[in-house]
Amino acid sequence: MAPQPAVVFVVVDRAFGGRLVELFKSEAVWIVDTPANRAVAKKLWADFPDRTHLNGVTLFDSVSDSAEDCAINELGTIDLHHGIDSSDRPYAGLQTVGVEPTPRLIAALALYGLTEITPVESGFRACRRF
Repeated sequence: MAPQPAVVFVVVDRAFGGRLVELFKSEAVWIVDTPANRAVAKKLWADFPDRTHLNGVTLFDSVSDSAEDCAINELGTIDLHHGIDSSDRPYAGLQTVGVEPTPRLIAALALYGLTEITPVESGFRACRRF
């Protein structure tokens, strides 16, 4: 039986900090690199050294203060690391934290086949149709 497709969390909330621990329990998390977020990520890396980018925390830099730009700019890298050619459990969706589904962000997600948009607390989920 094939493993369930993954959902990758994309956190662009610059003050997410300690809330990262809860997300870390379920799926891979990509989170914008800020002092508050980095401190928690470093602790998780130390406490769970066997985790990889496929099931752990990845920090990413943002050249923009815009949450929308921050999310859009990271989509290609996330797809590269979690896509069908990079994982035996490729992602089928992204769940954002700290950004709303703007028309520009929805269009960028569609380039990766992520066209099913569902609002969730603090963001939204974008999934592929199967």
